[in-house]
Amino acid sequence: MPLYEQYHKQDPQRLAFMMSLVGVSIAALGMASSFWAAYDNLGSAIFSMRMDRLGDYLSSPLAYVYNISLLLGGACFILAMGGLWWQKHSAAASLLSRSGIAVGLGIVALGVFPYNELFAHQLAAIFFIASTLVMFTLCCYCFVSHRALCNLPLCLFSLLGIMSAIGLLSQLQWPSMNYASCSVQTLCPSIWFMWLHSIATVFAGLSLSATVYRLWHWSQPLND
Repeated sequence: MPLYEQYHKQDPQRLAFMMSLVGVSIAALGMASSFWAAYDNLGSAIFSMRMDRLGDYLSSPLAYVYNISLLLGGACFILAMGGLWWQKHSAAASLLSRSGIAVGLGIVALGVFPYNELFAHQLAAIFFIASTLVMFTLCCYCFVSHRALCNLPLCLFSLLGIMSAIGLLSQLQWPSMNYASCSVQTLCPSIWFMWLHSIATVFAGLSLSATVYRLWHWSQPLND
């Protein structure tokens, strides 16, 4: 096969690697900047606040940054997982990439429907949490059966994500599909599950980016 055709076949791998890295970085930077701005206003009380309220236009000073970063980050993650699916590495990689696409759609939906639109936001959040639960479970499965797709850090973050996602879903109140409000003096499980779930998702996304890079690196043609 001519060299230019070999490199042309690497396009999906390059797309998956770059978009996964860019997408997670955009989301992480947007969350960090919004968190810092809210911390300046609230101090340590921010840790008693739901993380998705960083996108509340009425109370968060950089809500627009938070919501735009979710839109861009989710779109990039969809492209990344689409690139991973296009590689056709294995059936497990195909399932993992499809669950990743669902996670990306959930992230975009959270940016489209911020905390101010509470009912639509909760529907988007439930879809996002359920999608991450599937993705994290597949990551742990791949750690056992397809080590090329999941290393130890990704497995550990996935376990944290599974526990926090199950915790969040167990805290939902039906039919309002919202979490119970907690007083300032009490420890609110749903808030801590939400923070842990967000942290697990960000770091799992970075680990997936490294996984895509390894697959891309291994499949590159050698220059003789």
